[in-house]
Amino acid sequence: MLCDSNKRCTSPSSGPVKVEKGEFFYRLQQSSSDLLLWTAPNVEKVLATTAPPTTTSNILKVYSAKHEFEPFQLQLRPTTTMQVQVRWSGGTTLGKNARWRVDQIGFVKGYPETLTPITNGAKITLTKGQNTGLWWTVYVPPDAPSGPHSFQIQLKAGTRTWQLPVQIHVFDFALPKDIHFYSQMNLSMGSLMDGQGSYQEQLDRAKSFMFEHRFTPKAPIWPSGFSYKITWDNDKNPQRCKQFYDEPTEGPPYSVKHLAARYAKGVGWNDGVGFPSFMLFQFVDNATPRPASFCNIPRGSSHEGTDAYNDAYGRFLKGLETYLIQEKMIGKAYYYVQNEPQNQKDHALAAHLCRLFKKAAPRLQLAISEEPKPEIFNDPKGSCGYDIWIAHIRAYAPVYKVAWQRQIKHKERVWWYSLDHDSMPYFNPTLVERPGIDCRIIPWLAWKYRVEGWAYYNMGAFLKGRQPTIRFELMREGFEDYEYLWLANAKAHPIPEKAAIPDKAVERIASSLTSFTRDAAAITKLRLELGRYLGGERKDLPLIEVGGQTERKAVYINFQDPKGEPNQNPLTVDGKTYIKVGWEAFDEKKGWGWYGQYIDNPKITKSQWLSSPSTVNVLQRSILYDDYGRKNTFEINVANGKYDVTVSVGWHGKTYAHHQVWIEGVQVIKDEKTDASNKHYIVRTITVDVKDGKLTLEAGGKSPLSKDFEYTMLNSLTIVPK
Repeated sequence: MLCDSNKRCTSPSSGPVKVEKGEFFYRLQQSSSDLLLWTAPNVEKVLATTAPPTTTSNILKVYSAKHEFEPFQLQLRPTTTMQVQVRWSGGTTLGKNARWRVDQIGFVKGYPETLTPITNGAKITLTKGQNTGLWWTVYVPPDAPSGPHSFQIQLKAGTRTWQLPVQIHVFDFALPKDIHFYSQMNLSMGSLMDGQGSYQEQLDRAKSFMFEHRFTPKAPIWPSGFSYKITWDNDKNPQRCKQFYDEPTEGPPYSVKHLAARYAKGVGWNDGVGFPSFMLFQFVDNATPRPASFCNIPRGSSHEGTDAYNDAYGRFLKGLETYLIQEKMIGKAYYYVQNEPQNQKDHALAAHLCRLFKKAAPRLQLAISEEPKPEIFNDPKGSCGYDIWIAHIRAYAPVYKVAWQRQIKHKERVWWYSLDHDSMPYFNPTLVERPGIDCRIIPWLAWKYRVEGWAYYNMGAFLKGRQPTIRFELMREGFEDYEYLWLANAKAHPIPEKAAIPDKAVERIASSLTSFTRDAAAITKLRLELGRYLGGERKDLPLIEVGGQTERKAVYINFQDPKGEPNQNPLTVDGKTYIKVGWEAFDEKKGWGWYGQYIDNPKITKSQWLSSPSTVNVLQRSILYDDYGRKNTFEINVANGKYDVTVSVGWHGKTYAHHQVWIEGVQVIKDEKTDASNKHYIVRTITVDVKDGKLTLEAGGKSPLSKDFEYTMLNSLTIVPK
């Protein structure tokens, strides 16, 4: 039996986890004829015009671990423009260290984004027929009693009042104080300084703001740092270019000695817990890893450096390494050597610098913006691997097995980074118009791929001044999700090619970098049940099942121009009726469609009908293809269960060497050729067990063999229940 702080006892549950209709999207029964009150998962971006749900509840339900920040949203939709006063009270049973923040949601490009704090008793204006959102964030302290806690929201317009009860269910466990999902958040720490109190107090608040979001800034040691300009080649250094200098005579808020101890190790700050990592310094610019002159010694025309220059630079790195070891920070610090090497010359330089720096300072961690590449770690002049490979997500999927071998054999690590132009079907949290799941899903996919961190070059874009945005808050939700997984895995990161305890739960919503749940209710339910599992409220690991359709039936799809040939309507082949599918974007009403970068551009995503020969199956004479070879994801709603899925690719009379197809995350056509030897077609069948209410096909993308984007010529897809 499991008992809460009020001695209410229940037996732990077990079994499949299903998302019930209206479990997270519901209107409140306290709504009136002129003011509709409703809620949705925090990961759901509610537009001003989003239609409210029809299911109802008489209470807002929130679930949280201890030492967690948990947001929820309340939507207000009036039938006439009105002004409403917002008050809240209660929650005292959470303890004196509980905190509340309430924001009004604002829109950017028509999407919910900004969060403007409001005070208790503030009045807000509601617009007729539109949703106005309030974003609530509760901090549940580590000593909060487990079980339910009551909280009240009061809305008042004139003489009318709406009383809304909120129940905060606290799981019987706490998130760890330290951070386990690494990050490199590039933003100005100075922009977070609020001008209130002493400089040290402002620094502490700015750093705490980042830490409480479980984000690591690029420069947590700011306003000083470990750059050679400060710690070595500095006129203030009495032993300039000979001995490491940690600014011992500077005041604590300005000295690298004190700042590093405070924010890297937690000395005198944050209950003794510092940031999990910190960048020492980085390349000069994308084309220049090291400065033209160091300690008055010219580098020379080559970035490889002269012997004298390299000797001087090596002495600095050795002094830096010695200091970091002495101060017990060597495991957290890394030197960001090079950004996005573009060609073989850059790869050779990356390998050269790796060898040079590892020889000078063997324990100093080196990072590079690149996926693990043999061109670097197997350079002909000598093998050398980077400790942290920061890989672009779109380049990572084809090489992750290579990365895993580096991780296993050499203890190297991988982080990811995103770019603004990352398109569907990849996640992209940098764009306000992308779904909230793009912010939340990153650590789940990172867990699947054994990636330990994420970086972004302009994290300031996730803020409005010193105020967080919804994307900023949803990123925190994802980072907290990782802590749930870490705890479920016996407080350990997952290891490549070894099963981790939560893996089966993760795979239900994150099967690949281009195939992951876009269902806000699914990820919300899974996180809730993981909390119950960690808190002892359920016996077994939660395995989510998202039910869409209930009837398991065969589905036959022909990939073609829906308005072109074959023009038979309905299209019937061998007694089977086929759905004609072109490059339509996924439509929940239809229950099928595509996610992809160019699916709305007919000059790139194309179809082809082969008028001859008539001896070829009509289904194989129709073709969909991406002329740029990009990877695209097709999804169709089906009932959960086992299916035999058959896919056909090819083009009669033509040779294509690198077809790639994945079904439910399993690659079934692996960089394979169609030519005369196989009559120009590959037809392959796989048995899959659908658990998320969707059958997912991925096609195309960069070939691991050619290392370029290649054609995949899709003909048809059949989905038959077993």
